[in-house]
Amino acid sequence: MSVLFVCTGNTCRSPMAQALYEHITGEKASSAGLGVSSPQPISDHALLALESKGITDFSHLSRQITVEDVKEADLILVMTHMHQNLLVSVCPEYADKIRLLGENRDIADPYGGSLQQYISCCDEIEHCIRRVLC
Repeated sequence: MSVLFVCTGNTCRSPMAQALYEHITGEKASSAGLGVSSPQPISDHALLALESKGITDFSHLSRQITVEDVKEADLILVMTHMHQNLLVSVCPEYADKIRLLGENRDIADPYGGSLQQYISCCDEIEHCIRRVLC
């Protein structure tokens, strides 16, 4: 199954979700953002949050999601209702595979926050992945 995680900038939540999914399941996943203007590395705090989970070998550059990404993925897990609504408005024919990772709640963006906020976000994402996918 091809899983794609989506957030805004693809430097915090979606790459953490990708790394956690790969770590938990042993399967490859991908991630992308809805507002990526140029490739950026995963944030330092996101890397540290992943390290707290035993993930030490994850490297990542942000990328903008494409319509082709949406077509090719079997499951697209987004972080907020806004992400879901935007993707469904652009690709309504794929609405059935665009789902909110947090079920009925948004996963808050830790961008610019403290390391503890990133660790809390990482914990929440891990919980959601285990509940939804495992």
